[in-house]
Amino acid sequence: YFQVDFYDEEAYRENLTQVAETNGSIDILVNNAFEFSKRTGFNDPSGKMDSISKDQWMRSFESGVYWHAISTQIIGQKMILQRSGSIINISSMYAIVSPDPALYREKKMFNPPCYSTSKAGLLAFTRYVASFYGEYGVRCNAILAGAFPHVGIESDNKIDDQEFMERLENRTVLGRVGKVEDLIGPLIFLASDASGYVTGQGISVDGGWTIR
Repeated sequence: YFQVDFYDEEAYRENLTQVAETNGSIDILVNNAFEFSKRTGFNDPSGKMDSISKDQWMRSFESGVYWHAISTQIIGQKMILQRSGSIINISSMYAIVSPDPALYREKKMFNPPCYSTSKAGLLAFTRYVASFYGEYGVRCNAILAGAFPHVGIESDNKIDDQEFMERLENRTVLGRVGKVEDLIGPLIFLASDASGYVTGQGISVDGGWTIR
């Protein structure tokens, strides 16, 4: 495996190219990276609509869409040449619905507008890739995940507010937030031939959040 600073684009591209050149075939690409921090407006007053900066908008778009576009560009070409492959983009339920303002009243936690915008952009990118790569046997789908308050969040950004957690749980149909294990089945489905006739789709894994 390679560990790379995504903001070092040259090194990121070099490592992806090396992966493509040193592997006989690449069957699965999962695009899952995103920077959850004040720099993308997360859980900070600076990320609110009336104060969010251009830098926060651009950083959110870069980590939420552009990083995935780079990997799709390089690994996707490998898949086109081999005429097979499954690309899975990890989007969010907030690509299709807006955050509920009531969740954040009198709380320090906050979900910025640039996150929803970038995740919606990633869903649009998913459809675009599926449309243009389909003739080569390459599929592209997205998982619309939520609410997963602790998955992928660094320790200094963990949510310790029990009342807020209860708000999230009560907002879902299943009455709980998501666990890492809840993503395994959908990922296996989209990665395998079980979804061989599925492309350009967004599969909601959200405990029923978006149905009401």
